[in-house]
Amino acid sequence: MSKKKIKIAPLIVGIVLSVLLIGVNVATTIFEGAITLALSTVDLDSAARASGEALSRQIEEEGIVMVKNDDNTLPLDVDAVNVFGWSSTQWIMGGSGSGRSVGKNMNNFTPEVDLLKALTEAGIEYNRELTNMYKSYLGERPFWSTGALYTHEYEFSRLYEPSVNDARYYSEDFKSMCWDYSDTALVVLGRVCGE
Repeated sequence: MSKKKIKIAPLIVGIVLSVLLIGVNVATTIFEGAITLALSTVDLDSAARASGEALSRQIEEEGIVMVKNDDNTLPLDVDAVNVFGWSSTQWIMGGSGSGRSVGKNMNNFTPEVDLLKALTEAGIEYNRELTNMYKSYLGERPFWSTGALYTHEYEFSRLYEPSVNDARYYSEDFKSMCWDYSDTALVVLGRVCGE
């Protein structure tokens, strides 16, 4: 009987070590961020962080809008506009890789000024019936489709828009209302993508 115990003992020790190894691997995956933070020697002081945020803001302000200003259309000299595009109500905060501008917790990130708020601050009214139609079209952009790193392959680079031929969204009366509201339009297209 003692010989059987001796042969079983290494097997039990091997099983215990395997379970322990699997547990440690799972724990390190779950707590990767905390472990990295605890072992990291990088310590950004508040001045360096503020400087980086100011530079990011300057780069964004100087390069986020890329348009050709034919006939001096910009800056807009109108009182009201139609803002077309579901993405005008569901801003995309980042992409993937170097285009990723916010962390994993993007669903808690709210831009200080989105397009609609910027129009309001500039004294330009926008067609709220049109905006409400887009809000009812798909609701809010799901968290996993706000960054390409968390996007399913069938969502990557997909453009969400109601068809202009779909009378549920663009009835003749609705299109007439938009024409009556303003003859100036902004079109916002947004899709999640990366490098």
